[in-house]
Amino acid sequence: MKLVPVFSSTKLSDVYLVKSMLESANLHVEIFDENISRIAPHHVYGTNGPRLMVPEDQAADAKEIIKEFKENQ
Repeated sequence: MKLVPVFSSTKLSDVYLVKSMLESANLHVEIFDENISRIAPHHVYGTNGPRLMVPEDQAADAKEIIKEFKENQ
């Protein structure tokens, strides 16, 4: 299963919120670089923060949900 990035944020709370939204839609979600803000907080902005990764075949559905999230912010 190939995972592709669909969302990243320097705000960990946004990452967890979007992850929850994707999981509610029965999508498989993994967080990459989740601990970077705890281990080396000065590197968060250089990496764009933690990334949400989903299987390639679920990316389109995930992006639609993320689009709604961004529109409502």
